[in-house]
Amino acid sequence: DFEIPRDRGLGTVALTGARIITLDNRRVIERGTVVVRDGRIACVGVCSLTGVTDRIDVTGKTIMPGWVDVHAHHTNDEVDGMIPERRASSARYPAWGVTTTHDPATAEQISFPLSELIEAGRVVGPRTYSTGVPLTCSDFDDLREIDSYQEALDHVRRHAKLGALSIKDYRQCTRVQRQMLAEAARSAGVTITSEGSDPLYILGLIMNGSTGWEHPIQYHPLYADYTRFLGLAGAHYSAQLFISDYPHGAAIDYWLGQEDLWGNPKVREWTPWPELALRRGLTSKPLS
Repeated sequence: DFEIPRDRGLGTVALTGARIITLDNRRVIERGTVVVRDGRIACVGVCSLTGVTDRIDVTGKTIMPGWVDVHAHHTNDEVDGMIPERRASSARYPAWGVTTTHDPATAEQISFPLSELIEAGRVVGPRTYSTGVPLTCSDFDDLREIDSYQEALDHVRRHAKLGALSIKDYRQCTRVQRQMLAEAARSAGVTITSEGSDPLYILGLIMNGSTGWEHPIQYHPLYADYTRFLGLAGAHYSAQLFISDYPHGAAIDYWLGQEDLWGNPKVREWTPWPELALRRGLTSKPLS
């Protein structure tokens, strides 16, 4: 029953003179104000400054909604299970404007406590969601056997109780298992994302009831009957384009050859040097 309050800023601040990108049909306000009251956006555009305790002139700056990274593997770096107070792999996200992340396959022993520590203000990082450990029947991870609908429901409820808003189906061995898992997720009120594969496999996932999948479809061209089906089904996926450049390997290899990361002072400030050194590749991938 241990509880601590959620960390939130108190008081009222007005950011004035900004160019503001909104989510109102992509409308852009060339010069406006954003008022934040007790950690919540209270006004965007033309705002009364009554009751504002702090004003910050941001003329010449652009304010936009925070980025959401839906495939962010930053929740499982600790091999010993201890979460440090200063955690670079979490803090770097808000430093670059990412305010919310979702990890679609991680260790629940770290990911859910990390989310709570960030919410409590004990660790600096983005609002963090995750699926917990992926549910698989292969040797990819600890086995999560699903031989009945009740077993599928038990797995999903356990993850939901820990804090998962979604769960990860990592290629359950049979279609019946995937169907039971999708139905259990629907019953528990959580979404289900799956590990992607070839187009026929993805069709089966969506028909089974999965709400999405991870990684791009590595086949092209795709024809209208296929794309219309996915669109009408409301299926979602995270393309992870920076690691996928089918059939030429990983796109990140090209960008690492273009960017002088180790010479960037902001990157050095937010990245531990051993990790940065590993990013310094010895080869440069061509554009095509």
